[in-house]
Order: sequence, then structure tokens, then C-alpha cells
Amino acid sequence: MVICEALAQLVMKQVVRRREQLGQMSVAGEVIHEFSDYIVGAKMRAGTVAVGDEMVVVRKHACYKARIQSIQVKDKPYERLDVVDSQEIGLRLTVAVNEGAQLMKLPVSLPSIPEERSQELSPPDVSQLIEPEDSLTDTDSL
Repeated sequence: MVICEALAQLVMKQVVRRREQLGQMSVAGEVIHEFSDYIVGAKMRAGTVAVGDEMVVVRKHACYKARIQSIQVKDKPYERLDVVDSQEIGLRLTVAVNEGAQLMKLPVSLPSIPEERSQELSPPDVSQLIEPEDSLTDTDSL
């Protein structure tokens, strides 16, 4: 099971990096403080973040999804926040995230990662590879 998770994270990291190269994903921030209860301090890049946004956490040897559960700046909670470059904010995420991790975000116009399947990684449709038995010619009657 651990090997499967590691392979899934490796593939996901490659997809994220490729999307970043294509301009389909961007770095939203970096975790600079790690607290308990899935709370982190993050130094963000300019943009908008909102409760419920899906982020992709990228570390040296890991890559996984996390959803924003709450946002806070100087003890004030926000549902949605327009962040300026290098602004530090508090985020509660759905999973634990270590210091140094990058937080990646999809542009609003693109679907989230779990809904999309890469054609390169998808197995071919077996029904297209195997002809139905009814379409095979009967060689015994020849």
C-alpha cells in the first residue's frame, strides 16, 4: 500500500510540474511556519484564496492535495482573501503540511486534479481492443 501511495505521489508531482511549465498551475505560496491541528503560516504570492480552495502541496519527496478549511490574518478570519505578494497568512488545511512545502493552485478556469484524467496515463478502453464474438467469422463452415 505504501508503494502505491508513493507512486501516486510521484506521478502527481510530475503532472503538477508539467502543468506549471504549461502555465496551467502556479505557486500560490510557501509554508514558513508549521503549527498543530493542520494550521500553517504561509508566505503567499499575489492572488485570491478562499475557504474550500484546493491546493496541491509539493515537497521534495511528496505531493498531495489539501483543501483550505479556514483563513486568518492577524486574528481576523476570512472566507475569501485577496493576497498581496509576500503577505503572510494563516491557513488551516485538511492535512498536515511541513515547513518549506510549496502550495500550488489551479487557475479558476481549469478543473481540479481529481476530475481530470491524463490521456497519457489512462489505460486504453479494452472494448476497443477486443472485437465482440458475434463479429468474428465462423471458420468451421468454410
